[in-house]
Amino acid sequence: MKSVALALGGGGARGLAHIVVAEALDEIGVKPVAIAGTSIGAIIGAGYAAGMTGREMRRYAIQMAHNRTEVMRRMMRARAGKLRDIFGGGLGSPCVGDLDRRQRDAAEVLQHLVSGRR
Repeated sequence: MKSVALALGGGGARGLAHIVVAEALDEIGVKPVAIAGTSIGAIIGAGYAAGMTGREMRRYAIQMAHNRTEVMRRMMRARAGKLRDIFGGGLGSPCVGDLDRRQRDAAEVLQHLVSGRR
């Protein structure tokens, strides 16, 4: 049997289409031997590699889409700096000195995605 690798790209909300690819692979019984992704593709790929099915990812995405308060809370926690800095023109470098916090936040979101916790 031939092996399949899965490469998922970025693209914001359009990247959620990767969930449909995962559902199709589940439906035909194909399990990728390697999964790679960038941006939203990395998030979807991580969930898939961790054992989530396409259907589980779709349900989670729909649940989050209907809970705007939670989405905004997570977005504000994950971003660098403060909201007032954006409007004050003080964008600076969002990566300098803030990488550890952002890595922890990303790991927490991924852990919640995989475990199904809120």
